[in-house]
Amino acid sequence: MIKVEFLNNYDDAVVKNYPFLNDTEEMERLFNFAYLSSEVVSPLKNADPLNQKDHFVSLLITDDGEIQRLNKEYRNIDSPTDVLSFPQDELTIFGDIVISVPTLLKNAEELKVAVKDEYFRLLLHSFLHLLGYDHTTNDFETEIMLIIQEKILLNFQKV
Repeated sequence: MIKVEFLNNYDDAVVKNYPFLNDTEEMERLFNFAYLSSEVVSPLKNADPLNQKDHFVSLLITDDGEIQRLNKEYRNIDSPTDVLSFPQDELTIFGDIVISVPTLLKNAEELKVAVKDEYFRLLLHSFLHLLGYDHTTNDFETEIMLIIQEKILLNFQKV
C-alpha cells in the first residue's frame, strides 16, 4: 500500500482554495491505482506485485524559487520547473516529489485544463519517474511513459 507524506512549503491560503493539493487519500488512491495497473512495469513492482507492503512517497508543494534552487542543485538547470522527482533505492521508500504551485497554476491556465486535472497529471508523471520510467521529449504520441501516463489517468477518472 502506497502512503503519502505531504509537506507544504507554500501559502496556506492558496492550499485552502485548492483543497485537493493536500488530499493525501486521493493521492494514495491514484498512486495505488497506477501501481496496480497492468500498464506499469517496474523492478519495484516486481518486488511486490500485489502491493502488500507499505511503500512511501513524500510530496512537497512549494514555489518557483525553491523548485528552481532544487533544479539547479540536482539537475544543473537554473530555472523553475513544474515537478521534480527524486527516486530512492529502497523498496519501501519510492522517493520524493516536489511540485511548484505557481507553475502548476500557469500550466493549467495555458493548457486550458482544470487545476486539479493538471495536478494529478503531475503527480502521476512524477510517480512514474519514481518507478523508473523516463522520457526524452514531451511527445504524448511516441513517448511510452507519457502514453502510459495518459492511459492510467483516463482509467483512473472512470473509477
